Amino acid sequence: FNALNNLYAAALTEPSETPDKILELSELLRYQIESSKKESISLEEEIQFIQKYLNYEQNRNPKLSIDFKTEILTGKVGLSPMLFMPFIENAIKYSSQADAPFIYLSIFTDKKGLSFKIENNFDTDRRKFSGTNTGISNTKKRLELIYKDKHELSISDSDGIYNMELSIKL
Repeated sequence: FNALNNLYAAALTEPSETPDKILELSELLRYQIESSKKESISLEEEIQFIQKYLNYEQNRNPKLSIDFKTEILTGKVGLSPMLFMPFIENAIKYSSQADAPFIYLSIFTDKKGLSFKIENNFDTDRRKFSGTNTGISNTKKRLELIYKDKHELSISDSDGIYNMELSIKL
């Protein structure tokens, strides 16, 4: 719904760019619906989706600096669909409130496991008054159900910097 509201605003201010933005959003929504029907998707598919999503958000907020790195050293890796999205959406939401928003994301795999990391800045005053933590709470429960003793999640924030690291044993 946020994306649709943003699209509406863009249609009023930048009508010539609206058709392309509608197509981008359509692709994102299609992936979300189709992947949610599956128990597992390939890491490659998820990375492609994340890149499209980050591009969409970057176009929406040109001030947002995004650095996304991947290094996949193993063969096919399957994982639960949309597993990383609550963390990415939160990073974008909270970082965008900062004066110079930035997000660093990385996904690495080796023979032993997968590592997903996010670092972003946030405005310490604004963060206190927004958010319900529902997305992160639900994701923690999902991780426990799907990856039981095969994952570690570390979340911390200090001095306006949020850090999240998720490790999953393969």
